[in-house]
Amino acid sequence: RNARRMVESLINRKSSEINSLLAVVNNAAVTNPGPLECVPVEKIRETIDVIAIGAISVSKAFLPLLRESRRKCVELGVNFYPKIVNVSSGAGIASIPMHGPYSLSKHALESMSDCLRQEIKHMGIQVVVVQPGMVKTESAHEWPLLVDRVWSETAEANYEERRQMSVAQVEGLLDSKNVLDPVEVGTRIAECASIPSSSSRVRIGLEPYLLVFLTAFLPTFILDYFFTFAQKMALRGKPSNSTTCSNKLNQAEKKKL
Repeated sequence: RNARRMVESLINRKSSEINSLLAVVNNAAVTNPGPLECVPVEKIRETIDVIAIGAISVSKAFLPLLRESRRKCVELGVNFYPKIVNVSSGAGIASIPMHGPYSLSKHALESMSDCLRQEIKHMGIQVVVVQPGMVKTESAHEWPLLVDRVWSETAEANYEERRQMSVAQVEGLLDSKNVLDPVEVGTRIAECASIPSSSSRVRIGLEPYLLVFLTAFLPTFILDYFFTFAQKMALRGKPSNSTTCSNKLNQAEKKKL
């Protein structure tokens, strides 16, 4: 509500060059990775609140301003459709093990986007879902450390192999040629928000296209096998890095102190 008031004040200010709101981008996210059994419920709830509930709250707050912008576009004969751009990911296409809170939150965001798109289409407002692949961000590099924070005796006894595979996969993707540059992704998101009309889903990189194909044509048991096989291949030839991750976490905590 405070953000909406700030935008309204800018639009209504006579000296302002801003006279309408043409797009809202929902890009807030947290990851909280780990086995669902071991991730605290409050951390799962936090992930859902930030990614899904946050996007709904922001969209609801700014819809009146987007409607007013569309009205102005029609009056002036401008061919532009105001937009709500929701940034999803490959985790919103397929559910990825050890990324449970993030995956279920991104699926909720995708579902919310589909509902909202159909509900407000008659108003001339578009809802666009952007699905980038792995982006080389600071949070992606911290993924192994975030897993360490939910590690416990239960996780150690039951999920250690899966943890090593997942860490190896994330680190492998970050070192690959297919990892996306944040500036490139940001530019594409800005293009989606600023062009007169956009498709309902915009995919960036190879990963989302691959996941769409796999989820559309593979039975569930083969898809499960594929994800496990991909993680095992990432781990093959690499030593266990659980100790390394713990050491990195301790060093990071010491720096904070």
